[in-house]
Amino acid sequence: MKKYTMAVIIALALVLQMGQYAAAQVSKEELKSISTPDKVNTSIGELKFFDGVPTDDTVKTLYDNLDRMMLDNNTPGLRRINEKALEGIGIKEPAIQRFLSNRKLTPRHQTAITLSLVSLKKVKNRETLLNHFSLRTRSYDDANVNQVVAAMIAGYNQKKSPITEVRTFENVVMFRNEKGAYVVAYPVDNFPWTEQTAAKTKKVSAALPSGAKKELWISGGFSEVASHNLKRLGWEVHGHSFERLDVGNPY
Repeated sequence: MKKYTMAVIIALALVLQMGQYAAAQVSKEELKSISTPDKVNTSIGELKFFDGVPTDDTVKTLYDNLDRMMLDNNTPGLRRINEKALEGIGIKEPAIQRFLSNRKLTPRHQTAITLSLVSLKKVKNRETLLNHFSLRTRSYDDANVNQVVAAMIAGYNQKKSPITEVRTFENVVMFRNEKGAYVVAYPVDNFPWTEQTAAKTKKVSAALPSGAKKELWISGGFSEVASHNLKRLGWEVHGHSFERLDVGNPY
């Protein structure tokens, strides 16, 4: 059986107008709870399924039309799908509407972020994370970065260690794993050691409990000087982390 990507799962949720979500991070029990008909007539043609699995032709149709479907702000039902999913994990109405009303976040961004949040089961302060994405998305570039941050957090929770809570400090998203380590995950091609990055790192380090374990995961690499100084400050560094966090292509 083929392994279907997050993009296909998102498209299926959109096309079938489902209020439940299926993704790599969602439990088998939840996947079983989703009932899919054998055929569905949609605006992009007839979609066919076998035991809930899309046929190869249906997968191709979804891929071919995904961008049009996800970038169309008038796509029927998508806002409601995300709204219901966020309500289902206990996010309050004002926070949901603030997030969904941010015009810098396309339906693709909003759906991907929503799926990541839904996957963070038993994690405290998910609403804090959603509010951060809402208030700190002021451009399309911000939206891309925040979507990837959400995907990296979800990937860490699934692949590395369960997360207990998320928080923000000085506009930095961090989370804590079940072993008590504080973790920052961020998509950056290169982490140099400049006056700015040094000051920011030292400020974040000083705000954490003395002796706490700290991890920094980025999508690219660290300069030799940055790696040395981060380790000296007690940070465990992890570069080129997309594959290890099973993020794939998050955009």
